[in-house]
Amino acid sequence: MIEMDESLRTAIAAAWDNGHPFVLAAVDADGQPSASYYGTLQAIDGQRMGLWSRRPANLLARIGANPKVALAHWDPDRKVLVRCEGRAEVTLDEATRTTIFEGSPEAERASDPERKGTAVVIELTRVYGFLHGERFDMRAESSEAPAG
Repeated sequence: MIEMDESLRTAIAAAWDNGHPFVLAAVDADGQPSASYYGTLQAIDGQRMGLWSRRPANLLARIGANPKVALAHWDPDRKVLVRCEGRAEVTLDEATRTTIFEGSPEAERASDPERKGTAVVIELTRVYGFLHGERFDMRAESSEAPAG
């Protein structure tokens, strides 16, 4: 079961401030992969992550075609590696949108003062990596086994 503890959630929240934002990879309808940095990526609870996209057209096209995404964060200075797999979808729920927007770094919020961006929620199926000298690997009970 996936239940991100406070130390992992704190490491995720610090990614932008530490100069190592997350990279999100998704595949479009033609099978073309694309990866982008997201400074707004955050744990919104123990099993979900969220992000605020100011210019969401490409991301929405990719997750609309295939909601499976992968995330990666590497902070060599702090020896933190976090990799995630999950399913992304746009949320229109105003409370969740507000949580994600307000949980984003100040610089990102200032770039979208009218909140015209899109909130995306990622239901995690796997979270794994290395934190505080310890390896970890959490999987949702219904997640598929990874290839290789």
